Amino acid sequence: MEEIIKSYLKELKNKYASGETTEPSFYPALQRLLDSLASKFNIPVQVINISKRTEVGVPDFTIYGEGHARIGNVEAKPIGADLIGISQSEQLKKYIEFSDNLILTNYLEFWLFRHGKRIRTIHLIELDEFLCRERYPLAALDDIETFFSTFFSHAVPSIYKAEPLATELARRTRLLDVNIRENLDLELRDERGKLYELLKAFQEHLISDLQPEAFADMYAQTVTYGLLLARINADARLDRRTAHLNIPHTISLLYDMFRYLAEEELPRSLAGVVDDITSLLNYADISRVIGDLHRFTSSRDPVIHFYETFLAKYDPRLRKTRGIYYTPEPVVSFIVSSVHRLLKERFGLPLGLADKRVKILDPACGTGTFLAEVIRTICEETIASGKGGILKNVIKDHILENIYGFELLMAPYAMAHLKLSLLLEECGRPLQKGERLKIYLTNALEKRPVEVSYRLFEEALTRESRAAYQVKEETPILVVLGNPPYSVSSYNKSDFIEELMNDYKEDVQGERNIQPLSDDYIKFIRFAHWKIDQGGKGIFSYISNNSYFSGLIHRGMRKKLMESFDEIYLLNLHGSTRIGETHPDGSKDQNIFDIKQGNGIGIFVKFPQPAEKKEVKYYDLYGLREVKTRTLSENDVKSIPWEKLTPNEEFYFFIKRDLEKEKIYRKFSGIDKIFKIYTSGVKTHRDHFITDFNRSNLISRLKEFLNLRYSDDEVSSLFSINNTRDWNISTARKALEIDKEKIKNYAYRPYDNRLIYYDECLIDIGCSRFATMSNFFKPNLAIATLRSKQGKGPFTNVFITKCIADIHFSSDQTYVFPLYIYKGKEQDKLYEEMPEREANLNPEFIKALTDAYQRQPTPEEMLFYCYGVFHSDTYSRYYQEFLRIDFPRVPFTSNHRLFRQIAEVGEKLGRLHLLESTLLDKSEAEYPVEGDHLVEKPHYDPEAQRLYINQTQYFGKVRPEVWEFVVGGYQVLRSYLRYRRGLNLSGAEVEHLLKVITAIKHTL
Repeated sequence: MEEIIKSYLKELKNKYASGETTEPSFYPALQRLLDSLASKFNIPVQVINISKRTEVGVPDFTIYGEGHARIGNVEAKPIGADLIGISQSEQLKKYIEFSDNLILTNYLEFWLFRHGKRIRTIHLIELDEFLCRERYPLAALDDIETFFSTFFSHAVPSIYKAEPLATELARRTRLLDVNIRENLDLELRDERGKLYELLKAFQEHLISDLQPEAFADMYAQTVTYGLLLARINADARLDRRTAHLNIPHTISLLYDMFRYLAEEELPRSLAGVVDDITSLLNYADISRVIGDLHRFTSSRDPVIHFYETFLAKYDPRLRKTRGIYYTPEPVVSFIVSSVHRLLKERFGLPLGLADKRVKILDPACGTGTFLAEVIRTICEETIASGKGGILKNVIKDHILENIYGFELLMAPYAMAHLKLSLLLEECGRPLQKGERLKIYLTNALEKRPVEVSYRLFEEALTRESRAAYQVKEETPILVVLGNPPYSVSSYNKSDFIEELMNDYKEDVQGERNIQPLSDDYIKFIRFAHWKIDQGGKGIFSYISNNSYFSGLIHRGMRKKLMESFDEIYLLNLHGSTRIGETHPDGSKDQNIFDIKQGNGIGIFVKFPQPAEKKEVKYYDLYGLREVKTRTLSENDVKSIPWEKLTPNEEFYFFIKRDLEKEKIYRKFSGIDKIFKIYTSGVKTHRDHFITDFNRSNLISRLKEFLNLRYSDDEVSSLFSINNTRDWNISTARKALEIDKEKIKNYAYRPYDNRLIYYDECLIDIGCSRFATMSNFFKPNLAIATLRSKQGKGPFTNVFITKCIADIHFSSDQTYVFPLYIYKGKEQDKLYEEMPEREANLNPEFIKALTDAYQRQPTPEEMLFYCYGVFHSDTYSRYYQEFLRIDFPRVPFTSNHRLFRQIAEVGEKLGRLHLLESTLLDKSEAEYPVEGDHLVEKPHYDPEAQRLYINQTQYFGKVRPEVWEFVVGGYQVLRSYLRYRRGLNLSGAEVEHLLKVITAIKHTL
């Protein structure tokens, strides 16, 4: 060992003395050191230096063991460089995160990382000693030997179960994704290269607006799941270049894609990661993993479990943004069995789904959960009807011919093919040569003719796209079912779906915000609606977001659905945690998914001949998750105790209504009719940059931006430019001049005002609401409320403000109704002397009240009267079901004395909520313990009635109902402290919270 190290240091010294001191100059010496050490430990290795100037995202050396199994990586930095600083760079953080066995070295000092943590360090010699002496005082040889033997002894883990395999694959796929992005960035600059060509092929044949980041994700998952399928089918060890030979020919697109990849040389940085994935799969006990995948009788689908585990580790945000959620088996069985029964009883098809005339489509099939249940149902029905002897014929002539699925993401697409092919094998009739399942890689919401291309990979994409196009355009589908993705910020904006969506938007064009109709789940409903209309009859059934049951903006959509369908069944599963839904008896109500949004099942039936009378049937299902799943497991559409609805022609609500009470409520005046102008709150898209608790922090950050201390790339990251593509960094920099007068008070959350640098150059395009919010540059008051509220419970979505307000001042989209409008010749004159102002009140209401009271009410009386009504328990409880829809309405009294009384109570509440009331002069709470005021993990002790901000400091005399007090969906005290976690409360903030606690007590 001593001779190896001395020889290495001598070679370094000679090279250093020659004047060649760049990092790559010492690569040969390091490579010989690694070879010599491996030989000493009797470990056969291949040390490959894969660093090139043209390569990105790859450590300098990769060390392979027997069977081309990757042992680890080595990243070298200039001789004697500071490894502490280097280890904090973005490049090294990436290597450390993704590499399970990594050495970082400056040739004299070596750090060993395992799974993101530094586990060993060794100094061969200090830099000054290396430079100045001929004889070297080496580190302890035992330590050196232990360090390198630990590195070389690392082996690819043997894996026996599906879950750890999914986890390990996810980690490697994330690194592959990063490397693809970096390589693609280089190719995009030159507009040439293999990845560039693949991106263009995907854009041409699959997703027209596919962005490079999304392509990198899709490509990374494609490679991983292609290799997984190849490994499952391989008889021997897998090799990247021959993987395509082991991919099932029944998944023709994936087969051709891997054949294409095998013919082209991958960038070396990508090849290393792909080889690592291959090595992992070779060392996995794939037969035992397959055993999991075959167990379709388990309570949880192992294929779904595998992909969900993978996705959770790979990119949890991807699951959220694309609305990818596992559909519980009881939901799937309820929908499929209901459709099966309706086909039998309402369409005269005795075999239901097993009838060869029935064509079925899941337009967002994911890993094939719904289609697997359809196949099981067909097989079971065939056997139950005494035709088990021709089951193989049914699979060939019906299942393979009449069951269709669309999927946009490559990984679930591949898993769906795997799952369904395994299921057919289990049913006794595996796929034959030349056969395939009609699961297509396509976007259901795009429909365009595809030009034939004869390049190998593009030819495969062309075949897939043309087959999917034929289904969309020509194939008469009788049943559409599934669980479409939820995504408010939809990327699906093709001419095809946007034209269809115009039907749902037709009756609400006058609304200020119809964005909720652009949610992907709405577009998938519209697609199914169109597809059933196209065939003139059929059924579609989805589980989805339930907002369309009662949302005001969805009324045109409900109208169109009622026009097309003869029977509509609506099973409201509730479970919205956003608005704290509870069971009507006060007990807990849980979501059937692990999401915040409430959901429901819709079944829409269209008969060949229109029914004389349309029927809408509805049922509320509240309770714990196990209650809901048990109910779904034990019932279908015929056994649910439905209630008939009679949707009125104004809103066509798909929920139960008290019609007599509604008639009374509709006579009241909406707040949007009382106030002349109003707007939604400010949406900065960069709260973390232009808002702050502290004025000096805010100014310092802006000065750094103005003085170009942030690069454009850093600013892009800081401002999340992906969400605001029209925002221009250079324009903002040129326009920005730090003006302290632009720092305004900002109503961020109830009782939680902050500061905002209110400059349109720094706020997302069109989201500053300047025309209305500029009226708060001078003294003003405003009511802030929501347009709608879902779920049960009291109406707490009204608050008061004197300043510019955030769009999430309440937890949903907040609207602000200012009391005064300031009139000036130009908006930029607003900083000058106060101009004339007028009340922002509809003159007809003022006149009506003046006539009734024989005196004109003041603007403040009008605002505080409304505020008082909205805070009346009687009002909010009696009209709570109507307060969920549209802006709240105000009942006016003809009794002037009563008007004054309510206005006075409203003003007392308003002054309390603005923290201006004299009642706050005496605190009803305490803060008795000295300390650093650090907000660590706030928690409430109901017995002691203490709200702790850390282990020792607390706010005392806080009653449980004060701690639980909610405004606009926010639990006030919890929200305030949560936003300040990790910060030290100032004296002013402590005083503020004492006032808030006191204000809540008086409010109650």
